[in-house]
Amino acid sequence: VLLSVVMVACSSFFTSAVESKDTEAQTKEENGSDISIDCGEAALGTIGQKLSYAFTVEKEGLYNIEITYKPLDGTDLNPEIAVQIDGEYPTPGLENTKLFRWFANATNEWSKDGAGNEFSPEQVEVQDWYTQTLFDEDGIETEPYRVALTEGEHRIEIEALQESVLIREIVLAVP
Repeated sequence: VLLSVVMVACSSFFTSAVESKDTEAQTKEENGSDISIDCGEAALGTIGQKLSYAFTVEKEGLYNIEITYKPLDGTDLNPEIAVQIDGEYPTPGLENTKLFRWFANATNEWSKDGAGNEFSPEQVEVQDWYTQTLFDEDGIETEPYRVALTEGEHRIEIEALQESVLIREIVLAVP
């Protein structure tokens, strides 16, 4: 069993080819081991835009990356992001990973054609906040991505690759 105590000091900034904007991030220690970075409702609104947060790890260990997000209106494509820690991709797959959109039936009624065939209702996107542990969506690796963090200062950077998304929280969670 890996136990670690983490103290987090955090600052953030947006970067893009067009603008740079400072923002404050609140952090908290959660259950004595997870690192939680409160991003407010930071927007990754354009392709190539980045969010960057500094944090401190008190004791080294393995962590899953969980992101609480809300896809913004756009196409039906899933938002795609790249995640770097300390300027590197800490595990294969984080150079391009998806945050999923969720859909539901517009109504509970199924339509029928003249031959009696049923058709499913129209699908509409459910606009809500979701928390996703980052994983290999191709299914080659069945466990969530795990990142090895050493004791000390680190920086996590998230870059928008496809579609716009709001980021509320990033949690580096002990598996």
